[in-house]
Formats: sequence, structure tokens, C-alpha cells
Amino acid sequence: MLMVNRALQDKDALLEAFPDLFPRWSRRPMLPVMRRTFGMLLKKYGEPGVSLAEYQQRLDGFMLRVREQLDGKPYLLDRGFCYADMTVVAAMAMVKPVPRAGSPAPTAYERANTCDGIVTRYEDVLDWRDGVVARHRQRTYLGNPV
Repeated sequence: MLMVNRALQDKDALLEAFPDLFPRWSRRPMLPVMRRTFGMLLKKYGEPGVSLAEYQQRLDGFMLRVREQLDGKPYLLDRGFCYADMTVVAAMAMVKPVPRAGSPAPTAYERANTCDGIVTRYEDVLDWRDGVVARHRQRTYLGNPV
């Protein structure tokens, strides 16, 4: 919900949320539709009475538990790379999207998806995530290169 709230405050992030199927010229006139869509997401998935600070505390707790579980190890479990790593890596997209290769600056949509305070406190955990993605992004489920 943090990302949805930030995107609703950022017109450029909403414009970038349109799929490539929509030509660029059609996006600005459709901005009210995207704003309404994000508002509906907030209404459907938001928790009444839960503040943005509480959502951030949840993410902070999640990142702390990941840091504690890693404790210097290359993967969450001792047996090596597994679905636990993939699940946690995917969940960390709520803190900061995985950087795109060859892209120097984040887009407005990526900035809306970034929790700056948490990123600052858990750079080591996000570095771990980026390393896992770099090592395993182009592999099959058996570990073979694609």
C-alpha cells in the first residue's frame, strides 16, 4: 500500500504504470483511469485503520528478519539456493525494485516503489538480493543456464 499511496501522489509514476500496449500519446488523457485504478487497489487491499507508518514498520521487521536469517550466509537456508530465497527476493520489490541492467537512473514508477528509509537501513540485505538475482536470473529451475 505504500507504493500505491506514493504513486497516487506522482503523476509521472501513474503514467509509467500503463502497459506498453497503450501508445504514449494516449496515456495522459487516460490518467484519471489509472488514478481510479490505483485508488481501487488501495480500497481493496488496504487495511482500514493501518497507517503508512505501520506498513513501514512491517517492512522494517521483514528486512530485519531476513538480515538475521542470512547472518553472513549466501542463501537463507544452509542447503543453498531455494524457493525461500526466490520468495524473499520477490517480496523485497516492495522495498526497492531490482535495478534494471544498463539503466542508470530509476524511473518515476521505480521511485514510487522505493521506501527510502528502509533502503538506507538495509543496504546490505538489498545488496544480497541483487547478488542473488544476478547469479540466478538467467537459470532454469534445475540451475542450468538459459
